[in-house]
Amino acid sequence: MVFSLPGGEAHAPPERLAYVEWFSEFTSPESNHGMHKLKRSMQDGARVASIVPVSSIRRSVHLFPKFDRVVPADWNSDNVLEKCSTFYLNPFVDRNMYFIL
Repeated sequence: MVFSLPGGEAHAPPERLAYVEWFSEFTSPESNHGMHKLKRSMQDGARVASIVPVSSIRRSVHLFPKFDRVVPADWNSDNVLEKCSTFYLNPFVDRNMYFIL
């Protein structure tokens, strides 16, 4: 989520801020598809998140949910990011990401 706070004070934060949820470091690429697996970072049962200046964000990424042979029936495009805890980083979405990894 990207947002800003009302300004006017001498110590006002940067104009645009982002709410960011953190994930684990990448695993080695999986041999059958070449994608890196990652999980949500958790602390005391809660997601680890931060508010950061938008200028510190380098790029967005495409996360692909990890599931077994069958996708859970209650997952849909509106809630999968909330219900899934393990993802694959999809490096094939754009050529720059593909070459970085």
